[in-house]
Amino acid sequence: MRPNAGKVISIYDIPSITKSAFDVAMTARNISAGFAATGTWPVNTDIFGEVDFLPTQVTNRILPNPEPEESSSVQKPTAYVEN
Repeated sequence: MRPNAGKVISIYDIPSITKSAFDVAMTARNISAGFAATGTWPVNTDIFGEVDFLPTQVTNRILPNPEPEESSSVQKPTAYVEN
């Protein structure tokens, strides 16, 4: 960028500027290393233990059957249609 100091960059210039870095960085080796760093590749089924899933048990329970309501003091709305 030093030879172009002070030059205005538009959105249309971005692809040509980033192409050389993109070609160097987007290799199969770098992509695999990125997945390995997060633990998602190679697939490690033991990466999470049972303790990691305990917070989900709050919503994983059987709900009690609610008692049916006898009657309500709120009236149901009715609609009248005239022809």
